[in-house]
Amino acid sequence: MSKKPQFTYRRSAVSPPFLAEVREYFEPLEYLPNISYKNASRYKNLRTLKDFENGRIHHESWNQQAIPISNDDDYFTVTNETENRLDMVAYKYYGSPRYWWVIALANYIIDPFDVPVGLTLRIPPLLSLYKSGGVLNG
Repeated sequence: MSKKPQFTYRRSAVSPPFLAEVREYFEPLEYLPNISYKNASRYKNLRTLKDFENGRIHHESWNQQAIPISNDDDYFTVTNETENRLDMVAYKYYGSPRYWWVIALANYIIDPFDVPVGLTLRIPPLLSLYKSGGVLNG
């Protein structure tokens, strides 16, 4: 006999340690057929789930992929102007704020609104995402 969940907890950004603590309480959600995303989408290689209770779609993303360190990486120290603004840093280095998630992924940042002044960020080249083993490879 399986254990009935005591409560349902849904949150968009959770850390792997948090998930390990509450995994037994999660209600299973149904996987959807693969969604075809553009090549530059951060959701490209993730499975999607549907919560039929509220109709929301979630992307299974706690299995965080690493972006390897390379000699082509740049480094940026967060200033007062860029505190909690990875979109501004992405615009400066990539020409588009849409790649904020690359910087978050490369620096193991779970909450993009918790990026303090003085933190040094590693800025990988966008090309590294498409190389063998890269996040967007495949």
